[in-house]
Amino acid sequence: MKLQYLNFLLLGFLFLAPVDINAQDPYLQTENKTAEEIAIALTRDYQAELGMTVEQGSKFRQKVEEFQIRRQKIDKMDLPMPEKMVLMKKLSRQETAEIANILTNPQLRAYKRLKRSMQPEQVTIN
Repeated sequence: MKLQYLNFLLLGFLFLAPVDINAQDPYLQTENKTAEEIAIALTRDYQAELGMTVEQGSKFRQKVEEFQIRRQKIDKMDLPMPEKMVLMKKLSRQETAEIANILTNPQLRAYKRLKRSMQPEQVTIN
């Protein structure tokens, strides 16, 4: 009986939770956003999908911000596009490996699936 009550409360909360829907991908529009702002937005969205604890969310945000700073540095490098893409791919793999130390195995599987759409590997053309 108690379990049914908790399920009912959880279901009610999910229906009442605000939903943020955007027509454009907010993560691709980074020209005026800081690494911290991007990390906060990504963490909020991943947290909603992965069910991270508060502690996981805090560590996750710090890690995402760290890698966002690295992405911005690579993006500003004066390198040919193919070389930048190679660096971005390596950075993305490294980020996933370090995020694996924060998330549980089920969360990590979901993160890898979500990351393809939420954080596509990209380079800005100058």
